[in-house]
Amino acid sequence: QTRAKVVICYVESMEPTAMLVSDALREGAGLDVLDDWWGVGMQAKQIREADIVVLLMNNEWAESRQCQDEYHFAKRLNLTSHEEHRTRRIHERKPVLIPIAFNLNWEDQEHVKLLSATTNFIVHNGQDLT
Repeated sequence: QTRAKVVICYVESMEPTAMLVSDALREGAGLDVLDDWWGVGMQAKQIREADIVVLLMNNEWAESRQCQDEYHFAKRLNLTSHEEHRTRRIHERKPVLIPIAFNLNWEDQEHVKLLSATTNFIVHNGQDLT
């Protein structure tokens, strides 16, 4: 059986948390974390190959255009996975999105509220998981 492929999207300030999540998914859940994804064009390639996309979102993430683009790209792939035959209708759409908001200032980040209208978010009131 093939192990699920996971991509973790984050900004530099979330790197310690990203490493904790990566280790937990790799060692605890036996998932294949794709972490060689930095560089021009690599984000889209890895997100396209992923079964699961974990988005570690904080205020810095919310202000990063590239991070928002990664979210939108993953969401678009999810919404069209059956139609583009990446998944079968009897299975869930992929990639599965797991957005985790860390101490996000929702009042200053109205656009993130709009993203949460179509995707369930995990909301963590701390700065990180460390």
